[in-house]
Amino acid sequence: MVMFDEPLHVKLVKKNVMVGGKAPEQVESDLKAGISRIGGFWRHPSYFEAYLYSASLLIEQGKAIGVLDEIGLPGFYLQRHALELLLKGLLGWMVDIADIRKQLCISDVEPSGRLIRDLRTSHDLQRLHNRIIEFGTALDLPLPPVELGNLIKDMKRIEITDTWSRYCSSPGKTDESVEGIEHIPKEVVIPIVEFQERLDAITALVASREAFGDSYEDRLHEISAGLSAALDH
Repeated sequence: MVMFDEPLHVKLVKKNVMVGGKAPEQVESDLKAGISRIGGFWRHPSYFEAYLYSASLLIEQGKAIGVLDEIGLPGFYLQRHALELLLKGLLGWMVDIADIRKQLCISDVEPSGRLIRDLRTSHDLQRLHNRIIEFGTALDLPLPPVELGNLIKDMKRIEITDTWSRYCSSPGKTDESVEGIEHIPKEVVIPIVEFQERLDAITALVASREAFGDSYEDRLHEISAGLSAALDH
């Protein structure tokens, strides 16, 4: 029988941010003290799920009390950051598959230096999605649902730079440019509720959230796991 260092407390609220919950007395005392408690073996958070869930809660509250304008920027940021984490997770699976295939002498396709740099440092959703399509095609892997790319394109029409929802302006594109790019020089309409509905639907199609699931990420995991098994033998 497997023994774990930390006890598993079943969560009463079924969310995907952390696997385990807390003892009832801990829940009560933490709420009273205003404490957020994360980490440990059972409670290491999924960053993607945390940002997705926070976006959902913020937008629900914005609708409930009539402040969608006031929460528009942070709500959009939470949505786009969840998307960024999802994209980087998928790209990471593809890099792993390429690496194992190379070790097995199945394929010599490998990620470029630019792809690895984008995986580590880029915040450009369109660029990351393009990397997935290009690299996935080169590896002859299944590609993500078109709904993912469509949402990114629609968000890109609003997000004129990848820091649009974080700062009021961006630096100029060259060192000689003194003036920056003003992010909201005139009224911008953000379909924040529609974006959240689409993001939730895409998550159901793309993200791995349960054992033996049939999402797009599950398919990549199955390919990687099969290759890893072959490598071990």
